[in-house]
Amino acid sequence: MVDADYYKDFLRTVFRGKKIVIAVDVLVGAQVGLFRDLGAHPVFVLAGTHGTGTAPDVDYVLMHTDGSPLMIENIRNFEHALQHPPDEALAALDRADPHREAIVVSSFFTPNGDVAGRRVYGGRRPEWDALEDKVVIDRFFDAAGIERAPSRIVASSDLDEKDVVVAGDAKEGFNGGAQYVRWIRTDDDLAEARTFFTARCDSVRVMGFLEGIPCSIHGMVIGSEVIALRPAEMLTLRRPSSRFLYAGCATYWDPPDSDREYMRDVARRAGAALRDRYDYRGAFTVDGVVTAEGFRPTELNPRSGAASGALTTPSRLPYGLLNKTLVEREDFDYRPAELEELIVTTADATRGGGAYTSLPGEPWEQQTPETADGTITLGPSGVGRFVLYAPKPETVAIGSSFAPRAVEAFGHVDQKFGTDFGPLEPAKDVRRT
Repeated sequence: MVDADYYKDFLRTVFRGKKIVIAVDVLVGAQVGLFRDLGAHPVFVLAGTHGTGTAPDVDYVLMHTDGSPLMIENIRNFEHALQHPPDEALAALDRADPHREAIVVSSFFTPNGDVAGRRVYGGRRPEWDALEDKVVIDRFFDAAGIERAPSRIVASSDLDEKDVVVAGDAKEGFNGGAQYVRWIRTDDDLAEARTFFTARCDSVRVMGFLEGIPCSIHGMVIGSEVIALRPAEMLTLRRPSSRFLYAGCATYWDPPDSDREYMRDVARRAGAALRDRYDYRGAFTVDGVVTAEGFRPTELNPRSGAASGALTTPSRLPYGLLNKTLVEREDFDYRPAELEELIVTTADATRGGGAYTSLPGEPWEQQTPETADGTITLGPSGVGRFVLYAPKPETVAIGSSFAPRAVEAFGHVDQKFGTDFGPLEPAKDVRRT
C-alpha cells in the first residue's frame, strides 16, 4: 500500500523550487514548514488575523479582516481582501516577490484567478461554489438519487412555521458553522429568525427537525473515480434558544456498520454526480444526520471539510495540498483505491478531533491549562476569543458520541473562566438506543 511519502514525492515535483505566497485567514494556520519540506520557497504570508498559536517563521502581513460578530463574516472579509488587498499588503508583497513570480496557495474558498497579479493555484470554480447554497442542494440530492428529508423553500419574509429547522441561502456568500441555521420552537424563536434571515437572505429552506447525530462523510473525485472516507461526528450542540453552537468535529464516534457503508455509498454517488454534472475534481463532504431511519443529508460542501484534519492526520498525508493538485488536474498516478485504504485504515486505527469555537469578548492572552482528561487552550480569534478542548485520546470511549465531552468542557470553561456558553445539550444517538 502507498504511504504519505509517495504523495509527498509527487508534491515535490509540483512545488520544488517554486516561490509561494500563502494566503490564509488565520496566520498561525499557514503551513510554512510543509512547503519548505517539499522544496518550495515560501516568501510571504497574507493573513486576515493572527489567531491562537505561534506565528510562522516567515514574512507576513495582517490585513485585519477580523472584528465581525460572526466568524463566517470574517472569512468573507478575508476573501474580499484577497481580491482587493490594502496598500500595505500590496507593498509588502512586491518587496517579497518583486517580479511577481510566486504562485498563491490559498483557502478552499478562493476562486480561480490571481491575487495582486500572482496566479492562484487550485482555485475554486464559481459553479462549484454555488452548490454550497442550502436552498438549491436538495435538487442535487434528488438528481443523484440520494434519499433526503422533505423540505420546502420559502421567502425569508414569509417564514411562519414552528417546530422546524431553517437554513438560509447564500445571498451574502458562503455560510456554515450552523450560523445561518435556526431551530424554531417558540414564537420568540420565530420572530428572531424572521428578523435575522430577512436581513441576510432572500429565501430559506424549511425542514422538520432531524433527531440524531450530526455528521459528515468526506470523499474525493480523482479523475474518473470517486473515493469515500469514513464518517465523522460534527459537534452541533443545542441551546435553549433557536441557535445551535457548532463546536468542531471528531472521529471517535462510530455509526452502525450499515449506516457507515450507506454513508460511504452516498459519498460515491454525490462524487459521481459532481464529476458528471459539474466537471468537479477534488475533495467534498456530504453533511447530515444519522436519524432513527438512517442517514439523511442536509448539505453538500464542494471543498475540503472541517473533519479532514482529524481524518487524515493519522496518515500524515498533506491532504489539503494534494486536493489542490486534483483541482489543477496534475498528471499523476494518484492510485485512488490505495489512497482511500490509506486514509480509512489509519483514521479507523487512530481517532482524533476536539471541541472548539470562537466567541465575542476581549481576546485572552494565550494559555493552555490542563484538565483531568485533556487540555483547554484559550487565546484570540477573529471575533474575540477562541476556546479549544483537546482530550487525551486514551480517555475517550471509541464508538460513542464525543458531544457529551464537549458539553462538559464548555461547562468547565464557564465555571473556570467566566464565559457564558450557558446550558448546552448534545445530540442523541437514536440509532443505538
